[in-house]
Amino acid sequence: MASVGDSVARLESLLSKTSGEFIKQYSADILKSLSKHNGTQLTQGGCSIPHSAFAGILDAVRNLVLDWAIELERAGRFIPSSTWIPSIQ
Repeated sequence: MASVGDSVARLESLLSKTSGEFIKQYSADILKSLSKHNGTQLTQGGCSIPHSAFAGILDAVRNLVLDWAIELERAGRFIPSSTWIPSIQ
């Protein structure tokens, strides 16, 4: 599985403020490797990622958490939030 390197909150923030595509900047190590292989000095670079890809990542995370919660409940290990979050009561 690929890593985006940003939190779910950060992705949600990006999705709510922008549309179109995002540019994910390459790290210095990746730029150094690309420079070496291309025989040129790159000072910056990145890849374009469609808005829909980030939306898909968030959907996948939500589905994984939901599946996990359902499995906990089926196994009898689900604890109602009102017992561990005082403000929900």
